[in-house]
Amino acid sequence: MTHQDVRERVRLKDICDAVKQTLAAADGINRAGANETIPDGTPDLPLVNVFPQTIEGRGRTDRTTFGGGVRQNDVEVGARVVLPPKGSFGEAIALQTEIMDNLIDVFETQTEQPFFGHQGIKTFRWKMERATIKHGDREYPGIEVTLFITLF
Repeated sequence: MTHQDVRERVRLKDICDAVKQTLAAADGINRAGANETIPDGTPDLPLVNVFPQTIEGRGRTDRTTFGGGVRQNDVEVGARVVLPPKGSFGEAIALQTEIMDNLIDVFETQTEQPFFGHQGIKTFRWKMERATIKHGDREYPGIEVTLFITLF
């Protein structure tokens, strides 16, 4: 398999779409998008938007197999979860915690390949943290998720 074959098989858009479809299954998520602009007014919160953050190519000399037929890339995919505004800080924390638990449930279902339903994703790990999401002149409670994905 040549480097060009790998690039045609594993596209960032496809990775983001696969992650979007998987995260959309989390309880409490009303809308999911990939590489999209968050709509004004955000009527269907909570929503998750998935996008590529960074990609690190391993180059032509770093290969997974002795024969050199497989090249790896490491991709960070971001998922921004925007939650509805709450009346108090405590209410916001409670909702963030609930949605974080629901996302963990989804990640824990990914026990074997193909992870996220995509053949190119060979390994992954994740982290998430509470966040305040600024959109226009408003601030929303949210969650920033980062997936560390190895492709080959």
